[in-house]
Amino acid sequence: MKTLLDSNILIYSLNEDSELHDRSIEYLRKHDSYITLQNVSETYRSITSEKLFSNPFSPRNAIKAIDQIIKILPVLYPSEETYQILKKLIAKYKIKSYAVFDALIVAMMIEYNVDQIATNNDSHFRKYKEVSTLNPFK
Repeated sequence: MKTLLDSNILIYSLNEDSELHDRSIEYLRKHDSYITLQNVSETYRSITSEKLFSNPFSPRNAIKAIDQIIKILPVLYPSEETYQILKKLIAKYKIKSYAVFDALIVAMMIEYNVDQIATNNDSHFRKYKEVSTLNPFK
């Protein structure tokens, strides 16, 4: 079964202050997984945010940290087909506002035949019948 990692797992793995840091690192080491370009941008946004991190990464250090992740996790990139799948998901699930970002991740999962997403926000993805969710922290 192919698994995609949601951004929150990547963020926990980079946030040494997180109570889920060690468990995220352990999950990353033990499981072959994928990420999307969307996960990369969400992770960058979060780890450089003063609102989310008491000691945020500098842009340079954030890129270095993400580059280390990309060395071990294959990145799935959007294509024209991704957009066609996204349009179908938007219509089927009546997606609005910020929910489009999770729908984009699901569209890439469908395109690349990735079966499940490992996430701490399983409620964000439960509505999508096309993929399954796994919360590695429960």
